[in-house]
Amino acid sequence: MKQTFNEQTHSHEKTWFIILILASYILPASSTALQWRSDSSYGAEIEYTDNLFMVADSTTADTYLYGDVNLRLIGQSDIRSIIIEGGVRLQRLQRTKQANNEFYSAGLYYDDVYNWGSLALSASYDEASIRTTDLFTIGTQPIFIFGKRRSTSVQPLVEIDVNETNRLALSAAYDKNRYDLNILTDYINYLLGIDWYYNVTENIEIDIQALAQRYDSLDNLSDYDYGSTLIITDISSNDHWQIQVGGGIGYILRNYGQNYNTFLGLLRATYEKEYSQYYSLAESSLQPTSTRGISHLTRIILGYRHSISDERIISTELSASRSRLVDASPVYENDVLTFNLGYNGYLSELLVWEIRYYFVNNRSSLDNRNRRSNSLFLSLTMEFDEQ
Repeated sequence: MKQTFNEQTHSHEKTWFIILILASYILPASSTALQWRSDSSYGAEIEYTDNLFMVADSTTADTYLYGDVNLRLIGQSDIRSIIIEGGVRLQRLQRTKQANNEFYSAGLYYDDVYNWGSLALSASYDEASIRTTDLFTIGTQPIFIFGKRRSTSVQPLVEIDVNETNRLALSAAYDKNRYDLNILTDYINYLLGIDWYYNVTENIEIDIQALAQRYDSLDNLSDYDYGSTLIITDISSNDHWQIQVGGGIGYILRNYGQNYNTFLGLLRATYEKEYSQYYSLAESSLQPTSTRGISHLTRIILGYRHSISDERIISTELSASRSRLVDASPVYENDVLTFNLGYNGYLSELLVWEIRYYFVNNRSSLDNRNRRSNSLFLSLTMEFDEQ
């Protein structure tokens, strides 16, 4: 049986903020060689959306008001870095006040360089609205605007320099996701990974990657062992182009019947010239979901960023994706099309403003109906960097 919303929220908040307070005292004392500084940001944002509940008919418009506070403590030396951060985001709606909410986050990130390689560790806690967190895997429903997802993640990484041309990376991940809506399933996803990097030339690197994962639903009704094996080639051409091309096999081990196998691919390209960046991504992957199952997710992204000046940036991105739930009966497919266009710039040394338009169209095989929304965001953020 799930804890109540308030019990879960207060428990996680208390735990993570105690960790941050202890770390802020312990780490500086034990790492006197580090140079410490802090930064913070305080923001306000208005979002207008013409389809709050993401329905096909009888749409409802509403206005979101957000308030953000983010604090960060950074320690750095030539070989070591530590980042401690925490934040809170307040959400208030003009008409649909029962969807008012608060979202908390905290993180600890550590990176150290040794003669033999490097060691990194990240631990984070993050809360976000279900209206957007699971859009690309399972889509969205009207009730999702009232829900919150709480994610806890721990990810260690060890990189070993074998010789001048070979590098070994060992990774692991523990990701726990809890939802305060009973129609969704809480789950833990475990990951063990190994990457072998080989430098063919100065501009070409090959990555042989193997991932083993386990999905456990916390209601004990389903679990999956799954993973992938990929070969990825990373090509850097002069100072402008960077291309990644990869392919391999993804699998799910079934307790009964034949195991599931599918092709997974990756194509990423980035082109940078002067003040502009063009980027694209096409990939397919296996993703855990809140429906007691695994999704085969395929997506394509095209994007552009341009620096009008040192203080003004315009950006746009178009993405299309399809998620197919493995072992779902009947077959469940979820299609998402998004487009965003944004502009941001400095009003002063401390004050940043941004205006952004966001379009999303969601269509699932349950009813094969399009659910569209148009949203407009306007934000102001005050940034402080204390040396």
